[in-house]
Amino acid sequence: MAERMLLRDSTRERLLQMITSASAARSVYLPSERRLAEELGVSRDTLRVALEDLEREGLITREQGRGTRILAAKRPEVGTIAVVFGSPAISRSAQTEMLTLIEGVATALGRRGVPSVFCFSSGFVCDALGTGPTDTPESFAQILTKRFAGALLFEWMDAVAVATRLDEAGFPYVVGNLEEHADVRSVRVDVENMGRRAAELMASCGYRRALCLIGRRARYWFQQFVSGFEGAWSGEVAWVECPAVEDEARRAIACAMRGGSRPDVIFAYSDERTLGAMEALREEDVAVPGDVGLIGYGGANPRVREMEVAVFREPTAEIGREAVRMLTTLCLGETVERTCIVQVPFVPGRTLIA
Repeated sequence: MAERMLLRDSTRERLLQMITSASAARSVYLPSERRLAEELGVSRDTLRVALEDLEREGLITREQGRGTRILAAKRPEVGTIAVVFGSPAISRSAQTEMLTLIEGVATALGRRGVPSVFCFSSGFVCDALGTGPTDTPESFAQILTKRFAGALLFEWMDAVAVATRLDEAGFPYVVGNLEEHADVRSVRVDVENMGRRAAELMASCGYRRALCLIGRRARYWFQQFVSGFEGAWSGEVAWVECPAVEDEARRAIACAMRGGSRPDVIFAYSDERTLGAMEALREEDVAVPGDVGLIGYGGANPRVREMEVAVFREPTAEIGREAVRMLTTLCLGETVERTCIVQVPFVPGRTLIA
């Protein structure tokens, strides 16, 4: 499945290059699907999925009997977009994820020729927007509505409060990677389905005693994961709340491995928890995956990739791409879904029994 998604993404990127070249040459149509599939070296099914993605983004339209027409160069202009992030991330993994998100959003906006202002906000303090500690969700929203044509709000704890005010004002906005329960226009990760798939994967490998290393279980994000996991898991499971810090995760796993009912598989939410778990298992002389299997979530940290950990890869680029699609559609006066659900790709690794 992961290989199919990677092939689809690479096909999509190559098609984007073709669209850019064709637009520059003032071509109106792409070659036929048969010829495109041959040039790209992919199946017609893979090509069609990639074309559907580009059509959903408004870059092309497929016309019966005529072919695939390029729309990118003909889109109406969109005004300047504000792209607001929370405080810069501290951990290496979080920094990598944020940089991937920023790059993805900037690329998607650039391909549409949409001008933008990127800024970071700590609370409501944002130098780029001229806001300070006395600002409120209302005043922050007012600044956005006066100065911009739309707003993308990412990884920011006050995003929902501001989005609610923008909703009331009828102003175009999208909250990216929403991890709480709120009725705002957003892009969300299908966490419940990921939990279900993680449980099914563990069961298919013959595991029976799972330990899940997560954040605060009371958070909506983890409630969804727990719901999906427990609905598909028939074995034992222990839920361990742990900060996303390697040392904290290492201590938590070391304690679990010395207990009475040792797990035979571990799920670690975040690269930091994954790395901490791997270190603890090494210190306890536990073979991976011979004695204990391991699945992570994230995959941005180079060390996780070097260890070839089996991971559910955080769909950072997809989140940014879908958020840009939704917002530009809104800014053009068209209707768009209230919520976009993004699936999480699984990348096989050497930490699970084959």
